[in-house]
Amino acid sequence: SLYLCVGQQNTPTVKTDTCDCSFSLSSSDPNVATIAADGRTIVACGGGSATITATTYNGKKATLALTVPYLPDSIALEPAAITLGRGDSIALKAVMPQVLAACKRVEDDCEIFF
Repeated sequence: SLYLCVGQQNTPTVKTDTCDCSFSLSSSDPNVATIAADGRTIVACGGGSATITATTYNGKKATLALTVPYLPDSIALEPAAITLGRGDSIALKAVMPQVLAACKRVEDDCEIFF
């Protein structure tokens, strides 16, 4: 499976046990992911789940589950309430939902096997 965030891309390695064949990729939900013009790169477009299908020249198919998290409506700051005097300063910490924090990683070694 593959986990991408909106705007991220991944070019999976497609492997077969019989040949290094040409293939095409397609997405079950273009609102979640599309395939770039090169025909080999997955582009995350919106939150949800999609199935990426690799199809060889002779019709063999393999699939990959893709999850794109929904973006949060807000990000909180900690501390939530403060009182500062003139010239005072404080460091604030942004608190992101765990899903958004996980978007910082992309799996570069994604593979689809036939």
